[in-house]
Amino acid sequence: MPIIVLCGTVDSELYKRADMPLDCSVEREACPNNLVPTSSSTAALVMGDALAVALLQARNFSAEDFATFHPGGSLGNRLLTKVSDVHHDGAELPIVKTDASMNDMILQMTSKRLGCVVTVDNSGKLLGIFTDGDLRRIAEQSGSFYNLKASDVMIQNPKAVDRDALLDRALQMMEQFSISQLPTVDKTGKLCGVVHLHDILKSKLV
Repeated sequence: MPIIVLCGTVDSELYKRADMPLDCSVEREACPNNLVPTSSSTAALVMGDALAVALLQARNFSAEDFATFHPGGSLGNRLLTKVSDVHHDGAELPIVKTDASMNDMILQMTSKRLGCVVTVDNSGKLLGIFTDGDLRRIAEQSGSFYNLKASDVMIQNPKAVDRDALLDRALQMMEQFSISQLPTVDKTGKLCGVVHLHDILKSKLV
């Protein structure tokens, strides 16, 4: 069996006899007396991590492989939890037509408690989104906004995430675009649900 050695002394017998000696020597320990293994222990740790990463690459070890062997804990949770596992769908969705009045949108936003309403076409394809943040901005800019309709104020072609994507992807998009609600869609662009930042926090992903 080949012997791989992480060694701090290159003229040692162990280093000489190893099939693959790896030099982890340091010029001096961090210990003031140059006695306690401090810098050398760190060097060995770094070399071990480097070997692990090299092995991951050599074996094409994927995130899915990691999740299979380590299903528990926060890392496993991030690699196994999909958007569809936590998003709101069905009757929980605050869907309105593009000609919906501002009053109807506010009622839907309030009753479904997701802080937004979404619009779809007749085939169910996502068209737009209107959030409570958008409502506050409109209220600050205009004293009279109840005559507006969904088509007047909705954000068209909003950011959306595939329902089969990992929940971690949804979190990345929320952080990148500073949003709290994210529609979920299928491969054809049809609305499947809405995931809220609070859902991700409850999932203990972060």
